[in-house]
Amino acid sequence: MTQEQTAVTANPAVRAERLREEIARHNRLYHVVDAPMISDAEFDSLMAELRGIEGSHPEVAAQDSPTRTVGAAPDSNGGRQRVEHIAPMLSLSNVFDEGGLIDWYEDVEAAAGRPVDLSCEMKYDGLAISLLYEGGVLVRAATRGDGIVGEDVTDTARTIGSIPEQLDEPVRGILEVRGEVYCPLEGFNLLNAAREERGEAQYANPRNLAAGSLRQMDPAEARRRPLAFFAYSARGAAVPKVLRKQTDLLDWLRLAGFSVADERLHCRTVSDAIRFCFDAAATRDELDYAVDGVVIKVNNLEAQRGLGDQSNAPVWATAYKFPAQSARTRLVDVKFNVGRTGSVNPYAVLQPVRVAGVVIRSATLHNADYIAERDLRVGDVVEVERAGDVIPAVKRRVERVGYSPPVTMPDACPSCGGPLSRFAEEVKVYCTSATCPEQAERRVLHWVGRDYMDVDGMGPWVVGEIFENRLVRDVADLYSLGSRRRELQSVAGIGEKRVEKLLAAIEASKSRPLARLIATLGIREIGRTAGEALAERFTSMRQLMAASAEDFQAVPTVGPGMAESLASFLSREANIRLICRLAAAGVNMAAETQGQLVAESPEVPWAGRSA
Repeated sequence: MTQEQTAVTANPAVRAERLREEIARHNRLYHVVDAPMISDAEFDSLMAELRGIEGSHPEVAAQDSPTRTVGAAPDSNGGRQRVEHIAPMLSLSNVFDEGGLIDWYEDVEAAAGRPVDLSCEMKYDGLAISLLYEGGVLVRAATRGDGIVGEDVTDTARTIGSIPEQLDEPVRGILEVRGEVYCPLEGFNLLNAAREERGEAQYANPRNLAAGSLRQMDPAEARRRPLAFFAYSARGAAVPKVLRKQTDLLDWLRLAGFSVADERLHCRTVSDAIRFCFDAAATRDELDYAVDGVVIKVNNLEAQRGLGDQSNAPVWATAYKFPAQSARTRLVDVKFNVGRTGSVNPYAVLQPVRVAGVVIRSATLHNADYIAERDLRVGDVVEVERAGDVIPAVKRRVERVGYSPPVTMPDACPSCGGPLSRFAEEVKVYCTSATCPEQAERRVLHWVGRDYMDVDGMGPWVVGEIFENRLVRDVADLYSLGSRRRELQSVAGIGEKRVEKLLAAIEASKSRPLARLIATLGIREIGRTAGEALAERFTSMRQLMAASAEDFQAVPTVGPGMAESLASFLSREANIRLICRLAAAGVNMAAETQGQLVAESPEVPWAGRSA
């Protein structure tokens, strides 16, 4: 354990804040960006640690902690309208084994004061949405978002054949139907095969494809994607009063015109539910849709209402999560990519193999120690696992055929050729150039995010297009887009009014506080909390760049590793040039003290600029 890790562990408030930031980032990657970087099991481990700290130290708990909230705030940069749900769309608690499910049932039984029947349904691996009907006619579709506010996706939802525009059952008043948009596995594999023939990049998994298709701006493109919908709940005045059970509600939804999965069961006892979970795990490969568990609900609807909800999950339901699935294949090659914060990450190129209904062609290898501990080499037969059914990973070597030399990490950045840095007690190596091409698009997406420089209207689609058409190379180029209005309108496929709004949002981002700028530069381990502490101690970018690692370490919440990372970043010539370009474009380089911006010294390149 490093000195920094020891200090963090000894300070529960600091560790809790670090965990909240990390969990919020992964929530956003999963729910908003549709690009998860860790498995469900790893995410659940972070949440369990945070719950433990908040339980042992209630004084460090926060009202907006992810242990009390759902999902992530909808993307304000995607161009979609934000809409409020008529009732919160909550998450689910998780259990991972028979004992956990029994414990949950006994708690529910005690709270209800009597034994309860259960409804077992598949846990679909897609995107949860809410459908609003008035008089039986679809009027709105929205994503979950943060559970309170989601994104309006009515235009793309209408392209999905299994979402009815007009209900088959006569209903009066408001009806809200909730369910999951997913991508059938057969359609997913056919689409990826066609893209491979055209030399195009493959979609990572059905969940990402479904979520990205529904949230992108072009309904015509969404119509070309193989999407479907399963309904699993309903509420509102239009729900027939005679329905008393969850199983009856699902039957009524099918009569009304919705697709409802056949793989479900009314269970009289928890033993029956456990048996259903085990059978579902054993037969999941026979389904044409991806699942990662079973949802177990109290079957009686009145009992559900009586049991109520916790802060972010219903008491009356839980999710039994399946263990990861694996298969054997050959390790064809080891290659390297560069993450947003510059980490150089090895990944395996695999002989294609089907795991959990999806063809896997590549998988993470984590870092050099992970490879060395398992003695993985090109040509080995390896076991590949879909951890959480999202991130494929090489778990172990099964067999070695012939000789192959050990895998070695690159000496220079595989993207820009620049030098790599290794920080104390860390296994990973990093490229700390802010202008590294492979990091650039991810850095811009990070830069424009709502919690950072907040460029409203610049979502993943727009960023992808301006990079593909070389309108920008790095974040500083965003501030010269005003001179390329016609090109921006053409490549992004947006109207003149939206271009003007986007340029106005870019202009507005120049005035963000210094703390946000520090957190947004993409410096390893430097997030919002550290950015605020550094901006308070060093009230201008000039002061920050003149400081040493020892000066940084004197700041509360900044440990040795963070200080080393910050000093390394600010010493690189390419990063200094980038900061100078941002200053020249008018990006704020000073903190605000009692309503006044701190003046900069005239010897720096951005002399006299405060906005």
